[in-house]
This record gives sequence, structure tokens and C-alpha cells, in this order.
Amino acid sequence: MDVITVCNLEKFQHYKDRHMIWFKWHIDCLQDYKFMELSSEEKWIFIGLICLACKSDNRIPYDKKWLDRTLNTKNIEIHIEKLTKCDLLSICYQNDIPIREEEIREDKKREDKSKHLDFVFLFPVEYESLVKEIGESKTTEMIKSLNDYIGSTGKKYKSHYHTILNWVRMESKRGIFKKPELSNALHAPKGKYDGTF
Repeated sequence: MDVITVCNLEKFQHYKDRHMIWFKWHIDCLQDYKFMELSSEEKWIFIGLICLACKSDNRIPYDKKWLDRTLNTKNIEIHIEKLTKCDLLSICYQNDIPIREEEIREDKKREDKSKHLDFVFLFPVEYESLVKEIGESKTTEMIKSLNDYIGSTGKKYKSHYHTILNWVRMESKRGIFKKPELSNALHAPKGKYDGTF
């Protein structure tokens, strides 16, 4: 069956690891040109479709009779056509292979990142920053912990780099981990330790 997807649904989502029971509506929509070009009925249909998308993992069955009944409207295909032309919706036809926008974006991001173990992706500059901040052995340990956690739970993170930083910060607060301190010689004023090496 053909399905309808709401474009950029993630901007209405407040969490991504479960089905939504409510969504965010930004006041900026009142200044969005595409949204303001819609009729009042089309605006309400779009909001109704967002609700349906939240319940169906953004794969709304394109059943015209069911949509007319559910959204209390007539000739839903006319409204959907206009919403599609405005790039607010997209239709995946039965013969198409549906690919979610988030998956495309995630794949694009991953192309630039280096893969560490099975599931952890970091930009080279992020990896270097972690090594500089917490040391190479702790970086390796945290990457392994994150890799094992993602592998066992299937959980997804927007940024593996920030997840590791957050875990290190939590360990520091609990006294489990202390940042490695550099020797005084590295931080001393120029000339203080001259000739001692």
C-alpha cells in the first residue's frame, strides 16, 4: 500500500526512542511561507496528518476513504496533492523503496566519520579532542563501553562524541574518573624548568 510521510517530522518530535503521544508546534509556523499559503482546512489536515504520522512511525497508509473519515474531510487527495507540492508531505508508492529522511541524513553524516569498533562513529577531530581531554586509554575504554551499550540495546544517539563527554562528566561527578593531569613542567612559565630535562 502507498504511504504518506510528513517531511521533517523530527522537528515536531521531543523524543525519538519511542512512539510520540504529543508533538511540538513552533510559533515560527505562523511565519512559514509554505504553511501560511494553505487554506484553513489544509492547515488542520496537515496537523491531523502529523498526529497520524506520530502514531504510525511516519508511515501513514494512503487509504483515501479511511483518511477522509479519520480527518473528517472530503476529497483528501486534493489536499494531499497540495501539501505534497508545498514539500510538507511526500508519498512513497508501493513499488518504491521507502527511505526515511533521517536515515539518509545519518548515512551522509557517517560518511565523514571514522568507525570505531562496530557502532561508534566519530569525526577525526572529535576523537583527537577526546584523547586530548581524557587520554587515549580512557578514550578507548569509553568507545568500547558505548559500542557495547549500543550493540546490546540498539539505542541511537545524535552524537557519540557528546555521549562520551557526558558519560565522562558523570563519572567525574561521582569520583570514578579524574582527568589526567599534565606535569607542572608543561604548564610552567617559560624558563622556569630550563635545563632540567
